[in-house]
Amino acid sequence: MSSRIEQIIEEIEEYVESCKYQPLSTTKIVVNKEELEELLRELRLKTPDEIKRYQKIISNKDAILADAQNKADAIIAEAQAKAREMVEQSEVMQSAYAQANETVNNANQQAQEILDAATNDATASVSVPSDIPMICLPT
Repeated sequence: MSSRIEQIIEEIEEYVESCKYQPLSTTKIVVNKEELEELLRELRLKTPDEIKRYQKIISNKDAILADAQNKADAIIAEAQAKAREMVEQSEVMQSAYAQANETVNNANQQAQEILDAATNDATASVSVPSDIPMICLPT
């Protein structure tokens, strides 16, 4: 889609091409002054409108790009926050597993110590002194 300015320029070019050459010249042409002035006047009138239209397009482009950049920045920030959260959760989980393993190991160790002490106590209280004779009962 060409702008009105481009159309007017094309009209001026076509007009110049359609003009007749001056007698005895191959470079000079005869133009209708009023017709050429009318085309140039229209060109002058349309130029500010076209410039405003292009400026609006450019400002919209800038706004669209700025919005896209803001959205991209927000997505990146969100992804970074999520990654940090996942790393922290992973570290918390690893710490919890380590603490749980340590607690289980301590409990097992304490249970073994209690079992060993109970076994020693039971053995000590059941053992018969050597100076007491043992009596065997018939079955």
